[in-house]
Amino acid sequence: MTECRDRIKKAVGELKEQYGAQTKKEAAQCLLGTKEVVLKLLELAEEFSRRYQETKRDKNVLDFNDLEHYALKILVRLEEGDIVYTETANELSKQFAEILVDEYQDSNDVQETL
Repeated sequence: MTECRDRIKKAVGELKEQYGAQTKKEAAQCLLGTKEVVLKLLELAEEFSRRYQETKRDKNVLDFNDLEHYALKILVRLEEGDIVYTETANELSKQFAEILVDEYQDSNDVQETL
């Protein structure tokens, strides 16, 4: 156990030497220094998202992300923070034992819920 602990301490020390170490105060100051840029990036991302959704609506098209979210709305709803299956989901579960999904991503919370 001591040998493992010593190896980890040595590795952490090497990382500190290689990449430097900031105090909590220094790290907080660096983050505060990025506030304006981060807020601007968020504003631009929101504007892009709004325009993208608007353009898709105007052209009457959906992307895969839209399909996932619409399917989610059809199958589940949130009640007091808990996922509740809709009547549609209950009816479909009576008809199918399982549904196979191509290219399923277990890191995608929408797909995981579906």
